[in-house]
Amino acid sequence: MDGLYKVEISSYEDENCHGFFFVKIGEGSPGPDPDGENLLIVKSSFDIDPGDPQAPGTEATITFSVKNAGKLTHDTKLAIRWESSTKETILDVNDFKAGEVRKITVPTKYPQKTEDFIANINPSKNKPDNETIWPDNRAQWPVKIVGGNIPQPPGGGENYDGGEIGLEIYDSENRQLQKLPVQADGVWEREPAKIRVVIDQAKINEGFQKTQQQINQKITEYKLQLEQAVSGEDVKNIAVTASPGWITDAKSLAVYTPALLDLQVTGPGIPQQWQVASTSMGGDFLYTGTHVPTQTTWRQVLQNQPYKAQINGFVIAMDYKIDFTLTYDVCSTNEEDQETCEAQTAVRSMTGRYTITVKGGERSFEVFEPNATSFIQHTPEWSEYHARDRYKDSAPNDFYAGERILARVELQERHRHPVSGQFPLIVSAKAWISETGRRQTPLQSLLSLQAFSNQRWGGQSFSASKLGTREVGVDTPLMGDKQHGFAKGGSYAVYYQVQFRFGVDKGFPYLNKTAGQGHEQADYRVPFRIIANAWERQGIRNHTTQ
Repeated sequence: MDGLYKVEISSYEDENCHGFFFVKIGEGSPGPDPDGENLLIVKSSFDIDPGDPQAPGTEATITFSVKNAGKLTHDTKLAIRWESSTKETILDVNDFKAGEVRKITVPTKYPQKTEDFIANINPSKNKPDNETIWPDNRAQWPVKIVGGNIPQPPGGGENYDGGEIGLEIYDSENRQLQKLPVQADGVWEREPAKIRVVIDQAKINEGFQKTQQQINQKITEYKLQLEQAVSGEDVKNIAVTASPGWITDAKSLAVYTPALLDLQVTGPGIPQQWQVASTSMGGDFLYTGTHVPTQTTWRQVLQNQPYKAQINGFVIAMDYKIDFTLTYDVCSTNEEDQETCEAQTAVRSMTGRYTITVKGGERSFEVFEPNATSFIQHTPEWSEYHARDRYKDSAPNDFYAGERILARVELQERHRHPVSGQFPLIVSAKAWISETGRRQTPLQSLLSLQAFSNQRWGGQSFSASKLGTREVGVDTPLMGDKQHGFAKGGSYAVYYQVQFRFGVDKGFPYLNKTAGQGHEQADYRVPFRIIANAWERQGIRNHTTQ
């Protein structure tokens, strides 16, 4: 190919022994004037001590030579920099005589990664401005680094979902209360409620397993990165150790906060509180504060505040620290092929935190008031008499003084538990009368009732001579007495006291007409009217004579 070519000659033994000449091939365009000014960098003169490769930041000295191959003396500039630097350092090269070879010395440090060192004489092309050959003004030399690309450890962590603490509620018969979309399930008034706390340890263990896998994966990957960062032809005996070298059980790192959880039940009744270890599976806790009912069985609201069981959540933190030690030898060979190796060490620490968050739970439930309905009845014989007597305007609860008054307590459909469908259990029932008869005579009676069935209670049965089986009424013989008993046209009442399971009393205690218990007090007080005395009916004897 036509052109003017420059051939440069230098000696490895004597840096002052070098030169060049031009060769012209073909007719081509005229080349640079060989007799013009020319400043150049002797590329073969570069040296760095200590020799590469070295670790980043190692103190070093770079030397190289520049030459004035022109015919005149010049004051010029020399620009030097590392490849990664955007700003060069300018050195003065003054009184640079023709034919002079000058040694340049640059104190420096090995860069952070393998890159070139660059030098440029007369960089602005104005000292002098009549140079004729420019390619040899610039030179760049590669400098190798070992360990310069050591990455920082990944560290960090993640948060895993540990689920939500479950709260299950059971009644005294171990029936689990249902979770209803609109209205809550519940227990009877004063019925103990078992609160079961369920901490999903299987879900938590998933978080432990993921944490263990993530940390171990980071250990493996980072050890490989450290090895790759220093690998090279001049590097030997690479070794990476990690302490600890492996996480066998992330649970050993776990710190539970808080260590004890507060389980509490609040509501219109008696509050209770327990503590549950966050490391546990949970447990069963008996709540006995259901003293105030919140609803009737027909869902009439008695208290706006429901009962609520709630427990706070917790966080499991796993802090980790892995110490890495990287060792390797950097080797170099001199001109006599003698190898020398220098041991290098790098230390890094990987830290971070993984967490498992377990949400707290809450559960609302109702306390249902047990109730019953009471009423009074005529005996079959007296029902017939009433059907054909002269008091055509008499009502069902109109009685004759001296007539037997049958007391009844009954559970109706509306008294069923609104979810389980079970009736409340009646333990005992009483009917009583406390009135004032003629001549200010106290008229009092107390009758204990017995169960006819699961839903109905009444007076005890007895056998009467010539009359067969009869039922005891709540009335007494004195109440039918003409002189001291109930007065014609008078209004009186039968009161009831019903005791349900769990010691719940409804109705009126004996002789206390004002301290009624229960939402529907009218169900435990049955008024009646006396329309006449039984002795008015000719041929009918008072039942007291049997």
